[in-house]
Amino acid sequence: MSKQITLTDYYAYLEKKGLSKSTVATYRSSINRFVAWLEQKEAHEMADGGLTALQKAFQKHIQLFKKTAGKDLKLKAGTINLTIRHLKQCFSWMLANKLVPDNPAQEIKYIPEDRLKTKWITEQQERKLFAELRLLLGNPKQYRKVIREYAMIALMYFTSARVEELCNIKLVDIQINERSGWVYLYGKDNKQRKVDLNKSIRKLLTQYLNEYEGSLKSGYLFDSQRSGQVTTRAVQYIVENYAKRLNMSNLTCHALRHTCLHNLVKAGVPLSTVAEIAGHLKADGTPNIDMTLRYIKPGEEEKADAMEMISWD
Repeated sequence: MSKQITLTDYYAYLEKKGLSKSTVATYRSSINRFVAWLEQKEAHEMADGGLTALQKAFQKHIQLFKKTAGKDLKLKAGTINLTIRHLKQCFSWMLANKLVPDNPAQEIKYIPEDRLKTKWITEQQERKLFAELRLLLGNPKQYRKVIREYAMIALMYFTSARVEELCNIKLVDIQINERSGWVYLYGKDNKQRKVDLNKSIRKLLTQYLNEYEGSLKSGYLFDSQRSGQVTTRAVQYIVENYAKRLNMSNLTCHALRHTCLHNLVKAGVPLSTVAEIAGHLKADGTPNIDMTLRYIKPGEEEKADAMEMISWD
């Protein structure tokens, strides 16, 4: 008797393809989101949930999810589109395994969204943030705590590291010399990239490592007594605290990454170089400039400054 196929087999298939555990987790979240919605809408048909529920889903269900999830589940267009994209791929796998007669999500179109909409902090906010960190660093009683937080924030700001990449940095991944330095970042689906460290971040990381020398037993650059390495939520919590402290609602871990890339574009760095620093790469390893184009878009402050340049006064 053959083994019954379940969604667990699909997630194992994704991992076998080389997708990272965090990426597979987003697939799982998307599918669970849709199945839960489906059970609520069609309770009499979908009570058994999981793979069987998906087998009973039709194009009309996915179309209705697309139409109503924004209002009913308070989901943004990007989250709805991500769910649809993951459903397309899951149904494709189910079709290949003869679990469904067709792919009901195949013809579903995505919700239009502003793909160039990207958030970063302004130059004024940058100055405010780092002035606050330097001020707090001057207090001997807070030094050990603040130098760690300062290093985390500055590393995302100066290298465009995603918060997950920051948490995964090991001591062996980083090299600091007097006139050079670099860090290896492990991005989505375990893609590795080398990012150079400028003088500012080298100096700050040296201060941090001097303070924590001998304390980083786990081998990670930023460790945790509980889990060995600091968690993404812990880093997000630190940044959120500074956002509240400074009344900067747009300050997030991802905003620090975006700010780095936007600043590189403003400085005239070629888009192909920015794409490589960001980890925006195609399947063949070449820079994916289309993904990097969002950082060309000027912010509100920059547009206001541009208009002031043609003022009569």
